[in-house]
Amino acid sequence: FRVELVVHMHQQRTQPAEHRQIGARRRADNHVIRHEHRALRGPFALAVTLGNRVLSRTQGDDASRMLVAAVLAKALRRMGRVEEARLRIDEALGLARAARDERREGRLLVGLGNLFREQTQAAQADACFAGGLAIARRIGDRATEGTARSSVGLLRRAEGRTQEAREHFDAALAIAREL
Repeated sequence: FRVELVVHMHQQRTQPAEHRQIGARRRADNHVIRHEHRALRGPFALAVTLGNRVLSRTQGDDASRMLVAAVLAKALRRMGRVEEARLRIDEALGLARAARDERREGRLLVGLGNLFREQTQAAQADACFAGGLAIARRIGDRATEGTARSSVGLLRRAEGRTQEAREHFDAALAIAREL
């Protein structure tokens, strides 16, 4: 459902009226798809089904494709389909870089870092968190900075470096209170 909403919101902001009519037909198609797949277990399976269907229709629309790929990666990750999630994050990251969308790039790097952290690949996670944190600080994205600091705290705690973990958690909490 979130995949459809993200694409719909993006289309409403960026497309002329004749394209919105096409979008209305696509939303009607997606409504049918939603009913076809009610038998699937859980909302993540439905999100993946819809996300893949929407991705097949967003050829040439890189902004929508980037958003859908990012949401799809989250659903795949929660379903335990880690390799597929990583491919979708890589796709969205490439599109964000091509569009010079630093805010999205920073968020995607933190998401990729969390994926690596969950797979106990600390070096790759650390590199992703450092990149996401650097971008967030450079552009002033405090929410992403807080998320990155919290994620680094989880990584440090898993490594047994509790004092560093506490420092990152405290910084993330201070940012959350600011926001």
